[in-house]
Amino acid sequence: MLLSGDVEENPSPSLRGMQWNCAWLSQGKRLALHKTLVDERIAFCLLSETRMTPGEAACFSVAGYQHDGIARNCKGGGVSILVREDLPVETGMAVVGRIEQVHATIHLARGTALTVTSAYIPPKHTFTATDLDTLLTTDGAQLIGADANAHALAWDRASPPNTKGETLTQWCIDNQFLVCNTGECTRYACHYGESTPDVTVSRNCTVYRWTSLYSPDSDHHHIFFDVIVGDDTDALSCPRLRKPMYAWLKADWRNFRLKVDELCRKIGREKNVNTLEQKLSSAIRIATKVSVPRGCRATPPHWTPELAKLDEEIAGCGPSHRREKLVATRKQILDRTTKKRWSTLCSRLAVSDRCSWHIVKKVYAPRPLTTPAVLVDNAAITDYRQAERFSKLYSSRARRHPNSHPPAPIKTIASEFSPITMAELRRSIKLLPSGSAAGPDCLYNEALQHLGRTALNVVLRLFNESLRTGVVPPAWKTGVIIPILKAGKKAEDLDSYRPVTLTSCLFKVMERIIAARLRDTVESQLTPQQSGFRPGCSTLEQLLHVRAALCRPTHQSRTGAVFVDYEKAFDTVDHDKIAREMHIMKVPPHIVKWCVSFLSNRTGRVRFKEKLSSSRTFERGVPQGTVLGPIMFIIVMNSLSQRLAEVPLLQHGFFADDLTLLARHTERNVINHTLQCGLNVVLQW
Repeated sequence: MLLSGDVEENPSPSLRGMQWNCAWLSQGKRLALHKTLVDERIAFCLLSETRMTPGEAACFSVAGYQHDGIARNCKGGGVSILVREDLPVETGMAVVGRIEQVHATIHLARGTALTVTSAYIPPKHTFTATDLDTLLTTDGAQLIGADANAHALAWDRASPPNTKGETLTQWCIDNQFLVCNTGECTRYACHYGESTPDVTVSRNCTVYRWTSLYSPDSDHHHIFFDVIVGDDTDALSCPRLRKPMYAWLKADWRNFRLKVDELCRKIGREKNVNTLEQKLSSAIRIATKVSVPRGCRATPPHWTPELAKLDEEIAGCGPSHRREKLVATRKQILDRTTKKRWSTLCSRLAVSDRCSWHIVKKVYAPRPLTTPAVLVDNAAITDYRQAERFSKLYSSRARRHPNSHPPAPIKTIASEFSPITMAELRRSIKLLPSGSAAGPDCLYNEALQHLGRTALNVVLRLFNESLRTGVVPPAWKTGVIIPILKAGKKAEDLDSYRPVTLTSCLFKVMERIIAARLRDTVESQLTPQQSGFRPGCSTLEQLLHVRAALCRPTHQSRTGAVFVDYEKAFDTVDHDKIAREMHIMKVPPHIVKWCVSFLSNRTGRVRFKEKLSSSRTFERGVPQGTVLGPIMFIIVMNSLSQRLAEVPLLQHGFFADDLTLLARHTERNVINHTLQCGLNVVLQW
C-alpha cells in the first residue's frame, strides 16, 4: 500500500476537493464554509457529522453548489456532499447504518467520471470488511473521505493503532485503494492532543497536494487535495466558475443614454419593422457594451473585516490559550453576524412581495440538483446531444394537429387602429424586473430601464409600426428554451423537465402593453370559474371552492369529484383556436393580427448548460416564459368552461390547465352520470 507522498505530482488540470468533519453545521459554520469554498475554488466537498435533521438536510443549500446528503432521525451523525453547480452530478444510494454514507458521481469531459463518497463511522461503532464493502459503488475512479475514527500507522502517527485501523488498512490493500493522507494530523482537541481519525482513500485516480489545515470552526481540520482521473494527456479539466456578467451597479448610465440616443438619431425615419428592430437592438447593445463593465466573481460571502482580521490572528497562533480565546471571540461574532442577517431578512418579508415567497420556498422546499447528469445506456451523454434530444422532443409536440389549419387572414381597418402611447410604454418599462436573463438578442431589462428620450421615441415608433402592420420581427419570434428539472423527478427522463423560453426583453415590453389591452377586453368575458393567471386570483379560490362543496351541510347528500390535468397543455394549443376565440370575444383586429404573427413561424433552440441545439420550428402551443402565453391559454380554455357550465348539477373550477369537476346529490348514480357528462364535454372539446 502506498501513501500519497509516494506519487509524483501531476501538473495537469484537476478538481479541487475538500473534506471536513464540521461537528454540527450551524448557521455560523455555513457562512464560514461558504467563504472557504469560494476562497479555495472547491469543486466538491465531503462533509461529515453535519448533525442536521432530515428536513434540514433536504433543504440545505450553499450558494453556487449542489447538495446531496442524509441525516439521522435522532441527533448526531449525518453526511453530505457539495458539488459545484456547473458540474453534472448523478447521486447514488444514501445509507444510514453502521457506516453512514452518501455517494455522488461527477461526470466530466471525454466520458470520464469520478465517484466521491462521504462516510462517517461513530467512535463506538465497530466494522468489518463486509461493512466496508458497502462503500464500493464503482469499478472506475472513486475517492472516499471518511471520519472513520480508526487509527493505523498508514495515516495516523500520533495515536496507537487499533483494530478498526487494521481492518481498514487490510480492506484498502484488498481493494487496491491508496491512502492519500500524508501523516499530518486531522484533529486537535485541547484535552486529548493531536490525532488523525479522518482518512482519504482513492483508486483509479491520482490525489496530490493533500493538506490538513487547522479550522477554528471544528475540532477537525480542513482537508484539501487535488484529484486527476486519467493520465497527463487526458486529465479532467475544471470549467470556469462563472461567465462574465454585466456589473449594473457600476454602469455609467449618463454615458449610456448619450450613446444610445446618438446611435438612434442615425436610424432616421426607417419604417420597415424588421430593419428598425435590428438597428434599435444594435444601438442598445453597443451602448450597453461601452457603458457597463463586465465582471466575473463568485457569490460573495458575507464576511466582515472584523472576522477577516480574527482569521489572520488565529492562523498566526499555534495551539495555545490565546488561540482558544480568539476562536471563542470569532464564534460569538459569527453567531451575531448570522442572527443579524436573518433578522434583517425577516424584517423585509411581506405577503405581497414575490421575493418573500421565493425565500420561503428556498428555506423549506427540497432542492433538486442544479445540473444532474443524464445517462443513456449507463453512460453520461454530452451536453450538445442532450440539448438536441430536448429540441427534438419539444418540436415534435409542437407539430400542427392534422385537423388544425393556419389562422385565416385577418382584415384590419386603418381608422380603428389605436396607437400605443408614451405613457403605456413608460408604464411597461417600469414593470420590468431587474436581474432577468436576456433573450437571444442580448438585450437586458436594466438597459431598457435607462433609455434616453430619443431612444424611447424610436422604441415607440417600432411598437406602433409592428402593431399597425401586424408584423412581429423574426428576432422576437425566436427563443432559447431552458429545460428545468422538476423537484423529485428523474434526470434521465425528458418529461421530468419544464421548458421555459427566454425571449427578447424588448419584445416583453411590447407584450406587456398588448397584454394590458387584451385583459381590458376579455377580463369581463372570462367565466368566474377560471382563477389562473388573473389579477387577484390564486389557487386559494379553487381550494375554497372545493372545500365549500364538500362541507356544505345538506340532508344525506354526497359529493363526487374528478381532477383533470391536461398533459403538455401549453405546448399543444392550436393557433387557429386562439385566433377564433379572440374573434369571438371581439378583441380588436389589429391585436388579433399581431398575436397571430407572434405565434406563427416561431423558432427555438434548446440550451442545456452552455450548449445550444440546432434551431427548430414550432407550429402550435404558446411559449412558456412569455407574458402573452398565459393570457392566450385562458382565453382558449374559456370556451370549455362555458360548455361545462351548461351541464346540469355540475360544478367546475380551473386553475390554468388543472380542472376540477364536482357533483353533489343524494343518489350515487346521479353523481356518476353528471361527472361522466362533464368528462364527455372535455373529451369532445
